[in-house]
Amino acid sequence: SKYKINTEGMIRIPNIGPVALAGLTIEEAKTKLKSIMTKTYPGLKTGNTFLQVSLGQIRSIRVTLIGEVKQPGTYELSSLSTLANALYASGGPSDNGSFRKIDLMRNGKRLVTFDLYDFLLNGDLSKNILLKDDDIIKVHPYSVRLFLNGAVKRAAIYEAEQGENLGTVIEKYAAGFADSANKNKITIQRLGDLGKSILNVEYNQLNNFSIKSSDSVVVGAIPKRFENRVIVAGSVFY
Repeated sequence: SKYKINTEGMIRIPNIGPVALAGLTIEEAKTKLKSIMTKTYPGLKTGNTFLQVSLGQIRSIRVTLIGEVKQPGTYELSSLSTLANALYASGGPSDNGSFRKIDLMRNGKRLVTFDLYDFLLNGDLSKNILLKDDDIIKVHPYSVRLFLNGAVKRAAIYEAEQGENLGTVIEKYAAGFADSANKNKITIQRLGDLGKSILNVEYNQLNNFSIKSSDSVVVGAIPKRFENRVIVAGSVFY
């Protein structure tokens, strides 16, 4: 026999009655049903009777994305969609949008603040929760953004948190210096009130150097020359 879940999140089984399955995963629903039905159908325990739970038609939910999003608006998504799925559908944060501060609002309250860097750098999706109907996702503007180039393992544009120092950005986000890095040649171009200025940062000062939004950091590389090479040419055996 096949049984469908009704609008109240329950299925009604003859000789057993209603069983609430709303909010459960497939595995949780299967475990619950097997536990309840074994009392009436002992064959489930011996293996003579089988229980199969599967998803047929998946309902849709409506989610609204506001703030610094490439395509803000209301989206119709699968009820199995997560926060990251909604961001993907909207094109993600805009040019001024933050990857670090993305709020999920539910029933007028902030439920969680999602940080895409947790996933991109650490594979952490603990805050990438399932969405519900009428959820609102708000992408804030970025606070601190800097350009990191040169001899680092991952040169890119990074969004830092307020108060982070340059050493943290290089080690935490850029995965550290490249093998060819000249750690004593780190240069920063910074926007000031009247124009640009150039700053040099010593390696032992990295953890004390506060970054500023729009900083452009370049880590120099060791020159491609030999310190101890001698070339022997002409009429010689070796």
